[in-house]
Amino acid sequence: MYTEQARVVSEMGIHAKAASEIIKAATQYRSNVFLEYEGRLINAKSIVGLLAAAIPEGSLVMVSADGADEVDVVKRLVAIIEEE
Repeated sequence: MYTEQARVVSEMGIHAKAASEIIKAATQYRSNVFLEYEGRLINAKSIVGLLAAAIPEGSLVMVSADGADEVDVVKRLVAIIEEE
């Protein structure tokens, strides 16, 4: 398991477009990938989970993955989350 912290930079938080970018990236990897926000574990490959979490701008999230390519997928998702 590999984990990094990320701060949501987008003014709109993790909204539909950001969620779709996260899912598109996450599904390119074999690892199981999750975001943790306010004690909730969210599957990073689930549009419903990401949108239901309603993660606003400025929030800190933990990005975790477990699998052969865990480091790569976590670093990719952190980069997406921290994009403006």
